[in-house]
Amino acid sequence: MPTYLEADADKYTIALGVTAVGSDVYVCGSENSSDQSHIQTSIYWKNGVKQTITSNAGTSAIIANGNDVYIINIEAAGLSYWKNGTVTAVTSNGVPIKTEANGISVSGTDVYLAGKFNGSATYWKNGKATTLSVGGGVSEANAIVVVAK
Repeated sequence: MPTYLEADADKYTIALGVTAVGSDVYVCGSENSSDQSHIQTSIYWKNGVKQTITSNAGTSAIIANGNDVYIINIEAAGLSYWKNGTVTAVTSNGVPIKTEANGISVSGTDVYLAGKFNGSATYWKNGKATTLSVGGGVSEANAIVVVAK
């Protein structure tokens, strides 16, 4: 049986990431106003019911860990994610990192993001960057999965 996601008829809505915990299904995405303002609003759905997160930002991935929901935040201010609606900026020595992430994973209290920085596939564990590729080409990490040993 399909689950239909709530959406406003006068907005362009897109779903980008999905995760499930038990019988709960979470989907992240965004909606854009159809008027001239083109304001983007970050949203997610839990079991088809829409929740608005914030305006002037987008999302790209979602993960649920117990009762906590983590969503990648895409905005001009830099790399960040939401945990239960509260934004956490990923910085380098207090300076925002001007990039975007595509994947998110959580293991215990550790938060992992995957994306691209300075043209190289990179992942961040609790804000500490690890470059996965170096050299002449451009690369990007699109997902991350953490498996306990």
